[in-house]
Amino acid sequence: MPENTNPEQQDDLEPEVVAHSEEEELEAGCIINGSSAL
Repeated sequence: MPENTNPEQQDDLEPEVVAHSEEEELEAGCIINGSSAL
């Protein structure tokens, strides 16, 4: 990755994506679990 002019941006993007993925996964799991329980 030669394009390393904005290391801060990369660091900010990485955790954001991970957080989004985790949140989405947790939300989906909660919804699925709730539906299954009902």
